[in-house]
Amino acid sequence: MDFLAKHTHTLRALKSLGVVCLVAFAGFVGGVKAYADGNGGHEEAAQRTDLQTPKKLENVTIVEKLGTVIPSERLFFRQNSQGPALSLDQYINPNLPTMLTLNYFQCTALCSIHLNGLVQGLKKLDYLPGREFNLVTVSIDPRNSPELAQMKQKNYLESLNRAGAEWKFLVGEQKFINELAQSVGFQFRYDKETDQFAHSAAVFFISPEKKVSRYLYGIQYSPRDLKFALLESSQGRLGSPLEKLILRCFHYDELAGKYSPIAMNSMRTAGVLFCLCLLILVVVLLRKEKALRREEYAQ
Repeated sequence: MDFLAKHTHTLRALKSLGVVCLVAFAGFVGGVKAYADGNGGHEEAAQRTDLQTPKKLENVTIVEKLGTVIPSERLFFRQNSQGPALSLDQYINPNLPTMLTLNYFQCTALCSIHLNGLVQGLKKLDYLPGREFNLVTVSIDPRNSPELAQMKQKNYLESLNRAGAEWKFLVGEQKFINELAQSVGFQFRYDKETDQFAHSAAVFFISPEKKVSRYLYGIQYSPRDLKFALLESSQGRLGSPLEKLILRCFHYDELAGKYSPIAMNSMRTAGVLFCLCLLILVVVLLRKEKALRREEYAQ
């Protein structure tokens, strides 16, 4: 009884910290599951089917070129009608990853759906374009004017409705458009009959070293997938330690077109957190024990 009376505080601390460890373990596993559900976005990846490709859509695809360096220093575009065209380098912060889309500004179908879907994902993303990453849309139609680009930029920034956000809409000559598209593997075709461009919908992620680092496909993008792609592209320059830790529990599923949890990495990470909690428990108990001993000697 004397032992229990003297170590009541220690036993209580052991019980409390044991509960904390279990809660932390369960909370992390639950958090990984929440991220797996899309971090607030529950869009499912589009099912890919092997259908016969119409002739007009032949060679309209995306050939991934991960690791390819974008020759941004020799690609010149305009954001407005004032002054000369500037290299793509002049429109981006070299210390940040870049989110790039290729569209055209008089598109009557896919482009608007694609960019509107991106806006919805960006609204829920806790990273701000222009602050944590560059956001650039380049027109694949050389006939698009700087004035039209400015109008589209204004419209989409209003739709995004986030203070301080930056989104560059650029136009340029055909040779620069082609070289940029080729560097990221974006293959498109102009149809004279409809006066429209046939192309795919994707977001390209470029590292600060100008290398293509990730592709996300489709017309809807979950905040989780956008964040993970940016974290990967930033090469350690973006994200908190916890976000980087959670990223280790996911991998990009090329078939599904999104990030999926890795069970083994999730359990390993949870195990590390559990061990850290136990270490904290041991340290606290040792300090408690020393304090009790000092009290006994003082008496």
